[in-house]
Amino acid sequence: MQDVRQWRTARKRLAKLPQSSSRARPRPTLEDIRAAPLPPSQTPPPGKPFEFRVEVLDFGALRINWKCDNPEGVAGTVYEVFRGAQGSPLQYVGITGSREFVDETLPRSILPMVYRITAVRSTRRGDPASLSVVLGVAGGGGLTIASAEGAEIVKPTMAA
Repeated sequence: MQDVRQWRTARKRLAKLPQSSSRARPRPTLEDIRAAPLPPSQTPPPGKPFEFRVEVLDFGALRINWKCDNPEGVAGTVYEVFRGAQGSPLQYVGITGSREFVDETLPRSILPMVYRITAVRSTRRGDPASLSVVLGVAGGGGLTIASAEGAEIVKPTMAA
């Protein structure tokens, strides 16, 4: 019922306006206005990654997992991953569509490596989060995580 009243009110207002020439575009009706698409809503930027977990995989790669609270009902978030030695400029190492990244290009260095992970969606960017990882050499010559600032270290499980 309210829609009918709004339409009648709009028609009365339109009738009081001076008539335009036949070449001018007709004024939109209430139905035209209601049928027009709404402007896109402003969704908040993606969240900031947190609760990092790091793990050395069997083949010498480093797996990083994290949590990230993104706005509800919004899809298409990817995560940019940058890495660099502590105190050096960070270099882009990859992008992932999940909350996990496997770094297979680890530098052979005992320097702390800093990872910066940023959630990105379309033209919006979340706040970046960083963690620092120091790798070492295990007893058998493989890699191990000596320390991880800002992350939980996942210990490898031994097969029985």
